[in-house]
Amino acid sequence: MRSSAAATSPSTITAAAVGKEILAKKPETNYSLVRFAGEDTARLYATDSFIGEIMVDMGIPRPKDAPDTTESIFVPLSPEEILKADAEVIFQSTWAPEGAEGDASRAQEKKFTSNPLWEKLEGEVMPVDDSIFLSSVSLQGAGEVITQVAEHFEVDPQLP
Repeated sequence: MRSSAAATSPSTITAAAVGKEILAKKPETNYSLVRFAGEDTARLYATDSFIGEIMVDMGIPRPKDAPDTTESIFVPLSPEEILKADAEVIFQSTWAPEGAEGDASRAQEKKFTSNPLWEKLEGEVMPVDDSIFLSSVSLQGAGEVITQVAEHFEVDPQLP
């Protein structure tokens, strides 16, 4: 649960204003975030994750039927379940440090995105920087996520 200070922070106010503008332009907007981290399953990030909290502040929902959890920050999806990640905009992230761990993540990304089911996703896939959308976990990171989402939807990221 958010503290009252967090609920009224400048970042939260900006997120709400930007989200309102996005939804005014595209009322049907919803999102999902899929991350490849070198595992057997992809990660579909939950409402209770860093990106989930930012999008809640923006007022941009996840799809109504999207799997969600409060047990973890993500729901694992097998290649056969990837259509559960469909949304109007699908943020796609790959954790790809140098070395074997990054190689595993890149191989996993290739496995999922070359799967014929990936092509059946109806939403717009938007590749995002993993270090910003998932690893930054800070006010500065949240601000950059809001800026990048705003720019994607051609909305002023500096709205009050």
